[in-house]
Amino acid sequence: GMNAEAGLWDNCLEALSEVTLNNHRVVSLKKDALFNLGDWQGLLELLPHLKKLMTIEAYDQFEKDVVLARICEPGLSEDSARIIYKNLSKKVRVDKDVVMSYCRMMKMNDDAENVLRQAIKENWQPELVELYGDLGGQSLNKRLKQAETWYKKHADDAALQLCLGKLHEQLGDRGKAREAFERSIALQSTREANIRLAGMLSFDGEYLKSNNHLKSALKLK
Repeated sequence: GMNAEAGLWDNCLEALSEVTLNNHRVVSLKKDALFNLGDWQGLLELLPHLKKLMTIEAYDQFEKDVVLARICEPGLSEDSARIIYKNLSKKVRVDKDVVMSYCRMMKMNDDAENVLRQAIKENWQPELVELYGDLGGQSLNKRLKQAETWYKKHADDAALQLCLGKLHEQLGDRGKAREAFERSIALQSTREANIRLAGMLSFDGEYLKSNNHLKSALKLK
């Protein structure tokens, strides 16, 4: 205990490395030492032992915090991120913040599309649906088909209309994109949908309408 109190977390860890992890006190001390050293990989590896010590809610929150810290660490390879993501508990795997961080880390590639699509099916969240429209140019047609399938169940979802608008715009179908942005705003006026529509209106020479949507965008967070 003395080493831990003195803040000598390295010494504490060294001493703990001699001890097997079948003792609650040892696991708990090791968790504190790793946490204070910011050793997120070490904490990920300790998670199975921590599961027995914590309530389900506390464990889920802790796993989420650790994985977010680890995925955002500079120098993490995409392969390592894949392995980390695959080993997460199901609840954390579809958590909005974890999925968004993972997709950004994966540079919005096909792997990100797959993860995002599964997460949206499990846990429909506006931010995830919007992000599905932002995954770059690789899988545009596939994503448009998927978004149109979701539309059958979620016709009045503002985030899905925004996503559809982004996809149509990237595919060069300006008329459909504009309609989708207009529908999105009618359902729920958001900053991004107003900015997107303003850009299209300005391009089409409708400057007054465009300015009105920019004003709306500025009022919205």
